[in-house]
Amino acid sequence: MKTLTEGTRIFNRGDMANIEHFGTIIKVKTDRWGTHYRIRIDEEDRTTEREEYEVPKCMVHEVDKGHGGTRIVTEEAYNRLGEERIREFKERYGKKEVA
Repeated sequence: MKTLTEGTRIFNRGDMANIEHFGTIIKVKTDRWGTHYRIRIDEEDRTTEREEYEVPKCMVHEVDKGHGGTRIVTEEAYNRLGEERIREFKERYGKKEVA
């Protein structure tokens, strides 16, 4: 996977200790331990005083599978999955003619 850049929007699906939220990569740091992203949580999604956190590059995905295996994804991937699900729903349950 390519390295994302500062300004990339993300969606974090959350876990037992963290509520789901949107945020923005504000810093990309590469050192001897690898590449990490510093993420600032959108103000409207903050539920604690925590404003930022850092995750390794391998935790942020560009494909959203809709489950915990892809817990942190780009906002673009999150939106793409939502659009796919809406399209599938319409194809399956779309307007049907009534006799």
